[in-house]
Amino acid sequence: MKDIVEQLKNEEMLDDSILNSYYVLTGKATVEDIVKRQEFPIFFINPEDELDEDTLNDMLDYFISTEEYEKCQELVELTNK
Repeated sequence: MKDIVEQLKNEEMLDDSILNSYYVLTGKATVEDIVKRQEFPIFFINPEDELDEDTLNDMLDYFISTEEYEKCQELVELTNK
């Protein structure tokens, strides 16, 4: 049971980190907004870093797995600018 709880915490942290990075990358929130809203904010990528192809692919895979295709489209469009 402890392993399951730990896995759920890790998955929740992954969810939060990818969503936080998505919000910052797309301009839907600032780092400061996220820090104010969350007790322990985490990011999939450093908000000051550029989005590289490997990280983009990881984020796209995540959003495909959660069937959030609109987010995939926004990220792809963002990189095509």
